[in-house]
Amino acid sequence: MDTERFRNIFAGLEERFGYHIANYDSGNGKKSGDSFTSNYPHTLEMWQLHLEGKKFKVKTQKGRIIEADSLGLCPINNQSKCQWGAIDLDNYQPSFPELFKKLKSLNVPCIPFRSKSGGIHLYIFTTEYVAAMLMREKLHSIKNIFGVEKPDKIFPVQKYLNLEKGSAGSWINLPYYNAAKTERYMIKENGEPATLEEFFKVYEKSKITPTQLKKLKSNIDEGESGEWFKDGPPCFQAVATFGVEKGDRNETLLDMTRYIKMRYHDTWEDKVGDYNKKFFKGDTADKKGLPYTQANSVIQSRKKKDYQYRCDKPWLKKNCDSEKCILRKFGIGNSKTSGQLILGPLSYVKSTPKIWYLGFNGDEVRLYSKELVRQDLARESATEQTGTTPPRTKNWDEQIRLLQVKATPIDAPEESQPVTQLKALIQTFCFNLRKTNNKKQILFGRPYHGEEGKVKFTFDPFYKFLRTNDWEITKDLTHQMLKKMDGLSRDKFHVDENIKKWVYVVDIKTIKRETVQQDDMDFETRNNVTIPEYLQMIEYKTAVLIAAAMQMGAIVANAPQDDQNKIYNFGKNLGIAFQLQDDYLDVFGNTKTFGKQIGGDIIENKKTYLYLKAIAFSSAEDKKELQHLFNQSPKDNTTKIETVKQLFITSGAQEATKKAIADYTTKAYLVLETLNISEEKKMVLKQFGEQLMYRTV
Repeated sequence: MDTERFRNIFAGLEERFGYHIANYDSGNGKKSGDSFTSNYPHTLEMWQLHLEGKKFKVKTQKGRIIEADSLGLCPINNQSKCQWGAIDLDNYQPSFPELFKKLKSLNVPCIPFRSKSGGIHLYIFTTEYVAAMLMREKLHSIKNIFGVEKPDKIFPVQKYLNLEKGSAGSWINLPYYNAAKTERYMIKENGEPATLEEFFKVYEKSKITPTQLKKLKSNIDEGESGEWFKDGPPCFQAVATFGVEKGDRNETLLDMTRYIKMRYHDTWEDKVGDYNKKFFKGDTADKKGLPYTQANSVIQSRKKKDYQYRCDKPWLKKNCDSEKCILRKFGIGNSKTSGQLILGPLSYVKSTPKIWYLGFNGDEVRLYSKELVRQDLARESATEQTGTTPPRTKNWDEQIRLLQVKATPIDAPEESQPVTQLKALIQTFCFNLRKTNNKKQILFGRPYHGEEGKVKFTFDPFYKFLRTNDWEITKDLTHQMLKKMDGLSRDKFHVDENIKKWVYVVDIKTIKRETVQQDDMDFETRNNVTIPEYLQMIEYKTAVLIAAAMQMGAIVANAPQDDQNKIYNFGKNLGIAFQLQDDYLDVFGNTKTFGKQIGGDIIENKKTYLYLKAIAFSSAEDKKELQHLFNQSPKDNTTKIETVKQLFITSGAQEATKKAIADYTTKAYLVLETLNISEEKKMVLKQFGEQLMYRTV
């Protein structure tokens, strides 16, 4: 079985993948089960087991090892490019001769597959990588030719990925699970399943070049209907191509008349007659179009009231392409005057709360549901995010409703979920420099560390902190999220005999320690670690231990609260510098004096500060080589260590790490200067820092 060949054809995002765990057969050809996303790279072994129909082991978000049934992949790589795309038509049940006839007549180079759910997946393959935006554009231009009311998805779902900001893409189940006995197969013209080898042959004939993809147009766009509905809604082109059913003729002509009136102005009444005869069947075989009385009734209705496009009507909805329509001269977004606000496209992240992405005259704006339904709030957010205030529109509610009909769903990776972000902000708030062990300080907004293993804080100061960190969710909704969060409870707190406050109570183990330990292990396998994530991990893993130990000394010495906090800050910055120094010495230390093997982090593929800076600074070629090396585990690591070491030097990562060590050490010493203690005691602390930092082992 040619696993490598199959993997190269369906190449996509390497850093993450999807997997399916089957439960049972519902009896109608559909397999029930659950789908999940893994934040770890997929392996060749997984692809092999997928094709063999065997279970493979997967590491979950919480570090558990489970068995998965089949593999899924996001088509977009980390450069926002792809070499294949697919239209998911789960509700499309055609006769196979009809399907192939339609594909040939419309000049569409798609390969049809049976899907896991029993529907159809239509794939397009290219000879080289192309921009995901281009692939989506072309898939959208051909999806409406199949006349289904609800095409579930187009893959790639996103136009681009930003792994550092949590965008992991949406994945699709790969075909040929259990290749010899698969239910996910390429369909031959007779409706029979094609073998994997037969698919390989068809693939070689069907793949197209990037230039061919750019020039790709279906007969809908370039045929008669394309010319008759030039610059108009794509749904009209599709409806005209495939004909209008007898019971829908009057209503469909009424919708088309809006387009005709906008395009032809003074002569639109005569043109309605031309369109009627061209695209509508008569009551008998020898007649064309609606009878004169019915057609005239449509014209008179349009004269009385200039109806908007009714995109929710079945004959239009099933052929909708809102992304294209919104930008056309006579489409739903720009149908009246130049300079009008053009809204769309619209997509949403399946998160709690839901996040929307709405186009404002070509700019994509991030909105919450409350902002989406209110034009004033949406325009305010658009102004903040784009720097330009968009014009008003009179039909906001109608346009948003129409866009929602075909809004594109986006699967939210766990780390981009607002709940996950809130948990991280709680960590920062509870363990920052303003923490206190004085009960009364909670009245001034400080997190109180009193009872063993618990932190308590009041809501209003915490919400103010959230707002300073770009938190956009309302107070009420934030309250709801906090109530549902594991390791968090709400209770009455007795500050003293006279004062009681409602506070949130945090279980430290739940929100911090276990997370940090897991992060340290996860970083060895993740390919999308960011520098802020790494610095936070070493802060929680190493720096807070040094900081807490030093603060404990200050507490025992009955130092003022302000000095206790400063001592903690001194230790924290020194601890971060210490860990960065340890990472540096692991690569560039003296073999005889370091005390452990040089290159140990490289051997274990740990994403240290050196590695992350090298990735950031390296050329595309060196970056690719570095990523490749950190996915390898050779028996002899000598060459690997030396190659990585040179890449750290040439990229500038070595010098950047040395500078970071110096910067954090300086921060610590600057805090030391503000302590209200004698110069003699300051010197003792400074000497401790120097002994800790200016070491070669």
